[in-house]
Amino acid sequence: MKFKNSLFEERYNEYWNSNVVILDKTIRNASQGENLFAKRDNVGNLIQAYQQHVLNVLSNLDRQAYMFEDNEYVEEYRKSTIEQAREDVTTYSSLFPECKETCSEFLKAFDNNSSVKTVEVSAFTPTK
Repeated sequence: MKFKNSLFEERYNEYWNSNVVILDKTIRNASQGENLFAKRDNVGNLIQAYQQHVLNVLSNLDRQAYMFEDNEYVEEYRKSTIEQAREDVTTYSSLFPECKETCSEFLKAFDNNSSVKTVEVSAFTPTK
């Protein structure tokens, strides 16, 4: 069975779009004060939720990869997911200096473990 253009890929994309993309927009809008629900005080929690959804995608993909014939495509999909998450989290780190530690921990997980199955994300403590 191939992953490319499969129901599995469609489900991954739907999950990404309905969770990760929504959180990304909410976090970015919070940096501009455009979202009443995403105040700076709870942005750390939003970033952690974003991270958890990314980890869910990667963990499920790692767990199910053996089922697919097109391993190269699965690996490219995985790399693309990681690349997008790195880009987003790096942006959050610069937009919200108070969340820099949380973002750094997540980015370090990519550097230290290529499978990125789990990561301990430090709790967000707002600074005033």
